[in-house]
Amino acid sequence: MPIFKLERFPFVCRLCLMPEQHRKMTSLDTEDEVFEGGATYEQYLATLTFQVEEEKRHLFPRSICAPCKDLLRTFARFRAKVRQVHLFMNALVELRDFNTAPMKSLFTSSRTLKLSMRAMLMELGVCQTGRPRAKELIEEFPQYRIASLPAVLGGSGFVGVDVTEETVAEPVEVAEEDEAEDDDPEENVLYAEECSPEELLGLTGGDVAEAVEINETDLGPAKVGSGVKWEFIDDSDEEMAVPEKASRRKPRKKPETSRKNVRHDWETILAKPLTIESIEDPKVAQATKIYGGPSSKEPLQCPKCPYKTHRKGTFHSHQLTHLLRENKKHICKVEGCSAEFTDRRYLASHVEKQHRTWICDECGLQCSNRGYLTMHKVRQHSKNPPCFSCEYCQQVFKLKLDMQSHIKRVHLAETMFKCGTCGLEFKRKCTRDSHEICHSNVFNFPCQQCDKKFKLRSQLMKHIRRVHKNPFFHCAHCSKPFYTRDNMLNHIEHVHGIQMRFLCDICVASFESEEKLSIHKSRHENPKMFECARCLFVFGTQEQYFDHLCITYRDNYVCCDRDFHDHQPYNRHVFLRHGLKVNVRVKPQPGVLLGTLRAQRKRFEICQNCDACFPTRIAKKQHQETCLAGGGEVKV
Repeated sequence: MPIFKLERFPFVCRLCLMPEQHRKMTSLDTEDEVFEGGATYEQYLATLTFQVEEEKRHLFPRSICAPCKDLLRTFARFRAKVRQVHLFMNALVELRDFNTAPMKSLFTSSRTLKLSMRAMLMELGVCQTGRPRAKELIEEFPQYRIASLPAVLGGSGFVGVDVTEETVAEPVEVAEEDEAEDDDPEENVLYAEECSPEELLGLTGGDVAEAVEINETDLGPAKVGSGVKWEFIDDSDEEMAVPEKASRRKPRKKPETSRKNVRHDWETILAKPLTIESIEDPKVAQATKIYGGPSSKEPLQCPKCPYKTHRKGTFHSHQLTHLLRENKKHICKVEGCSAEFTDRRYLASHVEKQHRTWICDECGLQCSNRGYLTMHKVRQHSKNPPCFSCEYCQQVFKLKLDMQSHIKRVHLAETMFKCGTCGLEFKRKCTRDSHEICHSNVFNFPCQQCDKKFKLRSQLMKHIRRVHKNPFFHCAHCSKPFYTRDNMLNHIEHVHGIQMRFLCDICVASFESEEKLSIHKSRHENPKMFECARCLFVFGTQEQYFDHLCITYRDNYVCCDRDFHDHQPYNRHVFLRHGLKVNVRVKPQPGVLLGTLRAQRKRFEICQNCDACFPTRIAKKQHQETCLAGGGEVKV
């Protein structure tokens, strides 16, 4: 057994070394606007680490996972913000030396830098306008504390005046702007920490100034002695009394009795039957649940969840929680509706079906919320071309959600919905649910024009189109009517000899043009990771890829003296009748059209009540008039 889990390297994430996951990886060649100059992920990582040699690039991971991508984007934003803050601070320091060029360049160099600087200032909360300008900042600069600080920090403190031995000490002149702030002189005085002259000498490494006596009422300009670079003013040793702020919070009253000190009659509480009829007010019962109680030797296991406890009172309260949740009523809040539901999902389904208040102004479609209406308008009425393309079949969509649903429904084999009665598996839950209804003997969809009944609404609509309505499809060459498009294409290929469908010789899929067929065949020739080159199913792991049921080939679809015409009914028959799970295909004959091939096959009709076979539909209908195997109900 290997110690290091690096079997799939370099097919891992570039940052966390986790194995690649399908549809969740981002190529390093992808450009991102978060990075400076719109660089790619690989270029940005090279600035942080090192430049990979060109001939060794294929040996390094070429993608990153979604969590690492989000972290890298967050780091890039924070790094850019730190850099901008330091550029801004450097510009402020340069303004102290009357150099305005750095500050002006931050606001005028490029539009990108200007917008990022504005966003940074607004995010930090140091600017009160949405459009800051360098001119306004330069005009306000004399009001900042940095403007009154010395320019250079010397060995023994701040150096504000260059004093040599030949220079006569003169009082420091106070600028006119400082005189206007004499009301609060402490704002412009630089304090040093309280320490002795010897300690200060060891910390600064310079000469310490002689003690300067300061009158509390006279804060005039101080004299600078010879050899002193700047004056140090010690704080007063007297401790200032800080007045306590009155708290705005009202004192919280302590309850007279604590729940911990209350003694409960556990025998009475635990002996009381736990039913919804015994609970007068569910809200009061929820608020007054009691925990603790006597302990049991064996842990008490909740039959509805994995919860365990030794405390009988806690277990009793836990069961009460289940009871209240199961009997909670969800009431529809729409005005004029008093419907109640036991599950929140049923309430959401009720609102979506019965209270559609958002109406499309173009086609009149009613939607349950604004989001569904917006997606409907983009999907049906938007004039913009589709911009989301499937990475497998190149089909395009207007909504990213539609593209993701298409990939999950058509290409991925991650989730299969299994019928609990016969074991058939389906890609879509709605298809599985419709199939399960076929196992019941309930016919809820009667035809209003005849006496036939059906289990599914789709079967009823199919019956109405074929029996009570005129054919919708007509042959463009002889005007012969057809009820289905597939039968019309079979007729055109068999009778008129015109090819209408182009078949793939690997998976037997049909397409309307040779161009679409060539795009499809390119998938067989260049499969993606964990995509089967024959059946084109995509799997999440390598184990699923090797364990899946791939396509096998036969000469025909004949089983039990029946010709099933297509692979889907044949595979279903073999699984249900013989218990074998197969994925069979019959390769198309070169030069023979699909319609001609289907016309040569033996036709048969099956009674769905007793599974009897008949050569024509008329013979099957005559049999169904007297067939009582299904309880007298007729299915078409």
